[in-house]
Amino acid sequence: MTGHSHNGKSHLIGMVGIGAGLLALLVLTGRTFGDALPVALALACPLMMVAMMVGRHRRQHTGHHGPPVEHSTHPAEPSATESTKI
Repeated sequence: MTGHSHNGKSHLIGMVGIGAGLLALLVLTGRTFGDALPVALALACPLMMVAMMVGRHRRQHTGHHGPPVEHSTHPAEPSATESTKI
């Protein structure tokens, strides 16, 4: 699992980066810094959560953490070798 971290520092860096990007976007679209700052601060956490969910979804479907888990409502049937071990 190299290059993958769940520590608080990487989370904080991600939130600051997303907040700064959103702040810059709001200022570039005509808002004043004073108006844009509270909006960027309020949206940094929800946007970080969305980014983490998207990242986790991509990792699960690209095989970085093993194969995707198949969800089945039916119990697994024993294979022929398992049924003969009685």
